[in-house]
Amino acid sequence: MILSMIFAILIIGDSTHHKETEARLQKIPCSPCYCTTTTDGDIHADCSNKHLHNIPSSLPTNVTHLIMTNNLLTKPDLHRLSHIKHLDLSKNNISSLNDSLKGVVTLLSLNLHGNQLTLEKATYPKGTFKDLEKLEILDISRNVLVTNSLYPDDSFRDLVSLQTLVVDGLENCTFGQGFARLKNLTTLNISGQRGYCSINRLLNESFLHTPHLRNLDISKCKITDIDVGSFLPLRNIDTLDMSENDQLGFKTFGDSMYGLVNSSLRELMLNQITSSFDIGVQIRRTHFRFFTEIHVKELYLDCNRIEYIEDTVLGVLPSVEIISLKNNDLQVGAYLFASDQLVSLRKLYINNPYTTIGPLPGIVVTNGSCVDREHDLNKVFSLYTTTNTDMSTVQRRQRRSSVYGKDETVKRKNVFHINYNGGVNEVELSQLQSKRLSSDPNRISKQHKKDEIHYSMSVTIPIAPNATFVNASHRDIKGIIGNILFGPNKLQTLDLSFNMLTKWVGPVQQAQNLKFLDLSNNFCKSIASTFLEHASGLQILNISANYLAQSVESDTEGEIFMNQHNVETFRISSNLIRHLPSSIFASMGKLKVLDLSWNMMSSWAVNIHQMKHLCMLDLSYNRFETVPVRLRNQIDAIMKERKDKFHIRMKGNNLKCTCDTLDDLWWMLKPYVAIDDASDTICSLSDGTETSLDKLNNLVLDLQERCKTVIPVIFGAATGLILFLSVVVGGVIYRYRWKLRYLYYTTRRKYRGYQRQMGEEEHFIYDAFVSYAEEEKEFVVQDMQNILEKRFGLRLCIHQRDFMVGEPITANVVNAIQSSRKTIILLTPSFLQSSWCEYEVHMAKFESIHSGRDIFCVVWLIDVPDTRRISRDVLDEIEHGTYIKYPADEVDREEFWQKIKIRRTHVRFFAEIHVKEIYLDCNRIEKIEDTVLNVLPSVEVISLKNNHLQLGAYSFATDQLNQIDAIMKERKDKFHIRMKGTNLKCTCDTLGDLEWMLKQYIAIDDASDTKCSLSDGTETSLDKLNNLVLDLQERCKTVIPVIFGAAAGLILFLSVVVGGVIYRYRWKLRYLYYTTRRKYRGYQKQIDEEEHFIYDAFVSYAEEDREFVVQDMQNILEKRFGLRLCIHQRDFMVGEPITANVVNAIQSSRKTIILLTPSFLESSWCEYEVHMAKFESIHSGRDIFCVVWLIDVPDTRRISRDILDEIEHGTYIKYPADEVDREEFWQKIKAAITF
Repeated sequence: MILSMIFAILIIGDSTHHKETEARLQKIPCSPCYCTTTTDGDIHADCSNKHLHNIPSSLPTNVTHLIMTNNLLTKPDLHRLSHIKHLDLSKNNISSLNDSLKGVVTLLSLNLHGNQLTLEKATYPKGTFKDLEKLEILDISRNVLVTNSLYPDDSFRDLVSLQTLVVDGLENCTFGQGFARLKNLTTLNISGQRGYCSINRLLNESFLHTPHLRNLDISKCKITDIDVGSFLPLRNIDTLDMSENDQLGFKTFGDSMYGLVNSSLRELMLNQITSSFDIGVQIRRTHFRFFTEIHVKELYLDCNRIEYIEDTVLGVLPSVEIISLKNNDLQVGAYLFASDQLVSLRKLYINNPYTTIGPLPGIVVTNGSCVDREHDLNKVFSLYTTTNTDMSTVQRRQRRSSVYGKDETVKRKNVFHINYNGGVNEVELSQLQSKRLSSDPNRISKQHKKDEIHYSMSVTIPIAPNATFVNASHRDIKGIIGNILFGPNKLQTLDLSFNMLTKWVGPVQQAQNLKFLDLSNNFCKSIASTFLEHASGLQILNISANYLAQSVESDTEGEIFMNQHNVETFRISSNLIRHLPSSIFASMGKLKVLDLSWNMMSSWAVNIHQMKHLCMLDLSYNRFETVPVRLRNQIDAIMKERKDKFHIRMKGNNLKCTCDTLDDLWWMLKPYVAIDDASDTICSLSDGTETSLDKLNNLVLDLQERCKTVIPVIFGAATGLILFLSVVVGGVIYRYRWKLRYLYYTTRRKYRGYQRQMGEEEHFIYDAFVSYAEEEKEFVVQDMQNILEKRFGLRLCIHQRDFMVGEPITANVVNAIQSSRKTIILLTPSFLQSSWCEYEVHMAKFESIHSGRDIFCVVWLIDVPDTRRISRDVLDEIEHGTYIKYPADEVDREEFWQKIKIRRTHVRFFAEIHVKEIYLDCNRIEKIEDTVLNVLPSVEVISLKNNHLQLGAYSFATDQLNQIDAIMKERKDKFHIRMKGTNLKCTCDTLGDLEWMLKQYIAIDDASDTKCSLSDGTETSLDKLNNLVLDLQERCKTVIPVIFGAAAGLILFLSVVVGGVIYRYRWKLRYLYYTTRRKYRGYQKQIDEEEHFIYDAFVSYAEEDREFVVQDMQNILEKRFGLRLCIHQRDFMVGEPITANVVNAIQSSRKTIILLTPSFLESSWCEYEVHMAKFESIHSGRDIFCVVWLIDVPDTRRISRDILDEIEHGTYIKYPADEVDREEFWQKIKAAITF
């Protein structure tokens, strides 16, 4: 591992130096290789991956750095390369060196890794490296091993300058007398990680001739035994890596440490030296008995399945500064309360980073190895040497992070560099922004039964007095954090993320030095105001991915975070927060980064004006439609005295880019506002299309052009006037309702005989919708179905049979009425008591008025004792329409059914009367609707003499003007039009027509004799049309803006009145809503949404109902009907948070099936799935619920409001107890899903 760090330094050196070097490189020709030269005279050649059999002759003879890796060399010829310093011949087919290295006296590093060289004296004869006296680094690992061979020390003895040697580990691992001459050899790597190693046993003589070693890597060498004196010669050893020798064990290790007594050992790595299947591994004092005389500073014991440590062990480790116990199975024991004996300890790792259920976003975490290494073969040798590099500093930077104490291989991808104030701050993002990765908490508790530490009482916990860092994440620690007293300590960083600390009460005392606290992903539902009262020194606080919504939303006085005056980074994302009190962050005056992402906020009431240093606000993935005005004003106040940028994230919100939000978009263009991830931040335009904010300037200019208002004051005044007149007209209509109703039926009688038969008769699905009470179900099923359907061949719509499962009942009723030619009312006392029957009558009445059809067919089935209870709509049909009574006599019933059948058809007039000539003279006709002409296709002669037709009394239709424009598009002459003698109007309403007449290709014939009437009643001619248009434009401008103020006041007054009117006519408004929705959804849903569903239905169910889902639903709905179900145990993505999986599943499914049982109501995850489905239904405008009442619920009060709404106002289906009825049940489920 140490060797890898050294090679990494040689590769990249200091990053700044490397970039400067790159800038100085100049390309020179040397095909097929890539060659560059530097200002200091070095020539670099890259010939890798070229399938070359020889070193190209085109290379300059003075090349200094040559890479020939991944070629087909068998015998390299280096004699002409007299200036070569760094040579990489790895991964070729070299099996013999012979005289290849003869004369190469300038070589500093040589890489022969991955060739066919056998590690024996025949391949490396004496004198092989004779001319390489300057060679410092040699890698001959991963070549060919020979059984019972020895290291060819006779050839290695010439490498007097060698500092680093990488070689395979032979079974007889003894470095002979030739190595005694290598006084500079300080790093020896025989690890099986980089090459081959099968040592099995280290002998007393193994390192007898390598006393100068400082770094020794014997990891992954299958070592099972070590002689007691094996390490005795290594007096200068600094780093020893014995990791991944899983048969070594702690007893053998402990005995072998005798040889390192009084040595200079500082870093010891013992990761995974026990078998993966060992149980009950214990660390005993005898294993570390020699450590009182070995002053180790860093000790790594990861992945050893350690369960218990004797408390006396800690007493023999007084010099240790870093202890890593990652990914072990530590149980509660006395050693926890003896940690104060570790007087030198600075950092402690007891986290389990390799046991996460899935990878975090942007992080690669594998379960394959516990050892933190970088063995990238392309980084072993470098062509860019670096001088004056502090080796120890780089080694620690490469090995693990010293900032937050977690593995650098995991953390480096999760450091967010912010340079807002001229400096670089590292803000830890690893688990902070991620959504919950763990599964159902009930399932977790079954998998892990360890660390059930409950801090619900007053507990004193000793801590190493000088420790500054503790990482206990992913430990599955369960319980409540109560009153805790830490011993005297200097602790600054504490990571308890990814545990199950579900309630934080506190207080946690002796925490005044704490600067970093991570409690994310802990399933916590409550945080008390006393919890953080002693942690006033916090600078970074992360409580993301919990359930703290209720606690923080109820903290109106800001008591929870009252003492957090020094916090600079605060993350509270993924907590299901809907709103925050204004004073919640009142004490955080030094805050720089505030993360509120992945919540459910849609408004802003928080005060942040005191945060003078705030430079980053993350509101991504909430429900904002705009940046709230209150927030914008506070940001403006914060940035008033500052010259840097304020970064805000709005990605994943429901942003709107309309005229109403134009001010918000203008604000985003301010010079000190920076919208992060602008290209991924989407907003919706008024026409429904979406656009990103990466070109915000163009978007604002385009919106500004669209939103120009020509006469805004008139619009406001007109709105107020319309509202006022609505009340007046409403009163008049109510006062004369009977007379108006009479006029309505008179007019309808005159016109509907013709109109209704042409347009509407042919597209009905049902002949009649039957509206009846539940008590008359037997009459409908036995009599009406048998006679009207089976005998007469009619098609009835019966709600218990034909309503669509999953659709709201109200929508089902409206759809049924509109899809039926008639609505049959079965009038009985039970009918009058049913609110749903009353609703069906209302909707049928409104459909009759709206469509102009007589749709009622009232059947008086049973006498009603009190006719006063009959609704007004039904009574009108009885009083003014034709109804029929159900006869008591059996003989008269045949006539009754014949009458019902006859009402099915309507009289057809002009559709079957082919009139050729129509004479309508002397009828004072003023206007003919254009739709009338469409129904007279056969008429050849029409006479309209001596009428009052006003051909010009109304403005031209827009399509007529457009047709003329289209005609003249390709022509250069004039279009002549005569309007003389018509009643033209020259007002503000017809200004557009007059402006059209001024077009160059329009000629108004007889303009001087063509008169038009002004708004004041005077007439003028069109001979001076240009002046007339200019005068009208001036008149039509708003001259009395005061009217707007008066109108606004009037609007406020009338709002109350209009609210009452809306409530009075709520049934009609609801009808119009479902009518509109049906009109547009039928098309939009199919085209826009139906094609992109991955699943037909997402099944939301409790764990106890799994058998029903797997055995019944999968077999019938998937295997038999060919549907695709989304079942969380099978289809959820491993590694994704459950919350994200749920949302993705709902959005990717056409329907969401709710299996309602008592167990379902007990599950918090089921409740979450219902919430998310409800939000998707509201957001997308789709009816996605399909409620299946699987098992009766004893107490319906426990059913959530969202499900109760679907039961009360939607259509649900019960799972039948009878086996016979289940086929119909599955057919209904299929129909509901595929609708």
